Amino acid sequence: METQGIIKFLPTILIQLFQVLTKVSKEQHEITVNSTRVIIHIVSKCHEEGLDHYLRSFLKYVFMTEKSPSSASITTHEVLASAVTAILKQAADFLTINKLLKHRCEGHPSAQSRVD
Repeated sequence: METQGIIKFLPTILIQLFQVLTKVSKEQHEITVNSTRVIIHIVSKCHEEGLDHYLRSFLKYVFMTEKSPSSASITTHEVLASAVTAILKQAADFLTINKLLKHRCEGHPSAQSRVD
C-alpha cells in the first residue's frame, strides 16, 4: 500500500478501524487482532516516512474513544491493549511485532537514553 494513498484517506481508514475494534464481540477476537495489525502497519509506515504529524493531527482533532455496545462497555484502549497482547504472544508474527516494538522504542523520549 502506497503511503500517500494511506495519508489521503487516513482519518477515514483509522475511524473505520477503531470502530471495528469496538463493535465486534469477544468471540470475534481475531477481527480485533487483525484490525490492530493494520493500525500498527499504518503507524509504522507513517513513522518510517516522517509523517508522524498526520497521526498527531488525527489524534488531536478527529479521534474519539467509543464504548463497546455490549454490556461490558469495553473502551477502545482496552480492546487495543488486549489485541496488542495477543499479537505479542504470537511469536510467528515477527513483522508486526518488530514494527510495534521499533515504533515504541524510537517514539518514546525515555527510550532514547536506553538506545544510545
